[in-house]
Amino acid sequence: MPKKVATIDGVYSIDNIETVIALPQEDQWLIAPTESIHRRERIQIRTPNGRCISTFIRDIEMINRGRDRGGVCFCLPRSVVAEDISNGSELWLERDGEEPLLER
Repeated sequence: MPKKVATIDGVYSIDNIETVIALPQEDQWLIAPTESIHRRERIQIRTPNGRCISTFIRDIEMINRGRDRGGVCFCLPRSVVAEDISNGSELWLERDGEEPLLER
């Protein structure tokens, strides 16, 4: 059953990395602090207009947005472009119970 993580804080298109989504500080996430998010984990990006993009996390990076504003960002596969993800979109994890579903 999918689990909502957070509303996406920012979407960026970066040369040689492709599309990156930034999340708010982890204390604003809706999953338990003990839950991990994994590379290659299946996710859904749900847009405010009802569109659901099923994809996976290609890589996980840290982002520095200034003093006390560091956070986590996820690199997406090349098939997802920044223009696909509108303001107010949400990140959901595809989970089988508590276990992550990983892209092979």
